[in-house]
Amino acid sequence: MRWFFFKVLVQAVWWDVILNYPLLRWFRPAVLPRWQTVARNYKKLAMEMGGVLIKLGQFLSLRVDIFPPEIARELADLQDEVAPVPYAAIIALVENEFGRPLHAVFNSFSQEPLGAASLAQAYLAMLADNQEVVVKVLRPGIKRLVETAFKEARYFMREYRDLIMEMPFQLQVELLFVGRAVGILAGMATKLDPEFDPWKKTIPYARQFAKEELLADWKGLPEEIAILAQHVLKLPTNLDQVLTKTKQGKLSFLVSLSPETRKSIKRIDLSVKRFSWTVLATGLLVCGVNLHIADKSKTLGIILIVLSVVTFLWGMRKS
Repeated sequence: MRWFFFKVLVQAVWWDVILNYPLLRWFRPAVLPRWQTVARNYKKLAMEMGGVLIKLGQFLSLRVDIFPPEIARELADLQDEVAPVPYAAIIALVENEFGRPLHAVFNSFSQEPLGAASLAQAYLAMLADNQEVVVKVLRPGIKRLVETAFKEARYFMREYRDLIMEMPFQLQVELLFVGRAVGILAGMATKLDPEFDPWKKTIPYARQFAKEELLADWKGLPEEIAILAQHVLKLPTNLDQVLTKTKQGKLSFLVSLSPETRKSIKRIDLSVKRFSWTVLATGLLVCGVNLHIADKSKTLGIILIVLSVVTFLWGMRKS
């Protein structure tokens, strides 16, 4: 599995970066067919490995907002073309789970599965009292495969958590969930109707939500005015106290910032600098990707993409 992803990374660097220069571009094959081949190879790998890889392929097949339709269609086969586990292996799992022969638990057990998914298969069976049931059996080795995948995910988060948390800005988890939900729903809707534009249908709801939020802010305006009025009414008393301390010679001034304030200002300054560099790098990256995809100036697009990476790394280093 690691060899597959490593090979895809090397191919992407070789074909899309190194051989994307004007003179070398003659030796470069078409981009879309090559990535379709990658998608087909991933589909074969997922069918062999099963488990999380199939789930990932199913998820990516719905993200038509990220991948071209041709790539999404290649991965869409993982939605309903998962090969079932042989019947003998399933029977062995069921008998091992119950600790007795299959005929001692079921009067009948269908040989063909009702459905085969990435994690389990479903079979029609009949209990000893002639009650029909559906038995869901996990694929062999699926627990170990899922545990391995989660172990690698936990390792990644443990090793790179500090790097992720020190990014110049963080997105609220609710916003990430909304973005993922919109992407998945957009993929499902587009697969059902290629002419359907989910973003166009979303705009009226977004405007209504923004209007409701603005109106909701007005409801808290009287409370804010009341708090402001309290501060204004306290001004004469506070001013009298200042004048009294001045006459008595007890008025003191802080001419230097406290250590806590200095640290806060330093953190704010660092965050602003990182945010500025990140915005600049993002702008260069978006421009480079658009130029590269539009085939208007691929050389300039590659230069801008590389420059965006350099800008981001330089900004993080300077910060």
